[in-house]
Amino acid sequence: MPMRGQYNMTNPDPKLSPRDAESQTQKTLKNSLQLKASSIDKSRLNESYIKTLSLIRKQMNPTDKLMSQILHQPIIDNISGVVSKTIARPRPLLIGSIMAFLAAIVCMVLVSSTDYRPTGSEISLSFLIGWSLGIVIDYASFLIKGK
Repeated sequence: MPMRGQYNMTNPDPKLSPRDAESQTQKTLKNSLQLKASSIDKSRLNESYIKTLSLIRKQMNPTDKLMSQILHQPIIDNISGVVSKTIARPRPLLIGSIMAFLAAIVCMVLVSSTDYRPTGSEISLSFLIGWSLGIVIDYASFLIKGK
């Protein structure tokens, strides 16, 4: 462990938690590797990734270390990457949550002012409708902006 004032290669900012430092290190590693992608083969990239993870895990407490080992299994990592790029986008989740919130308010008003009896699926369905709307908006912005 470096003394105060010394540069720590695995956690450059000692104020960061180990999880944030790991995330920052992964982003830095991925950015630097993208620049050198043509000169680095996949095996060297994988070795570097494993080495970086092991260096970061040495600074973690046992529960964080176990969680890191579980989350960074290749199958979990791949599934997480696919989900984050497809169904768990921020905009659809935000729009779906707003729609569910508004549906809850409308249901409460209808229940209190009329004899309407909720079935229990109104909020879930409104979330799915809002999420679908968010996916459409994301796709449309991708087609228009190209990002």
